[in-house]
Amino acid sequence: MPKITWDDLYTNFKSIYPNLGRQSLRFQPYGYMMILVYLTDGSRMIYDDLRKQAKMSA
Repeated sequence: MPKITWDDLYTNFKSIYPNLGRQSLRFQPYGYMMILVYLTDGSRMIYDDLRKQAKMSA
């Protein structure tokens, strides 16, 4: 089984949400199969790769 990296999760995020992917600045690991994505407007979004869902962070 191939190893999944944090960059793979970020690539999946950008492919599923292309508009948000263009607005993203950087990311950091957040939990199991999750990343915290920082957007250009200063907001943050949590992307869960298991569910393939993103939600805004407070």
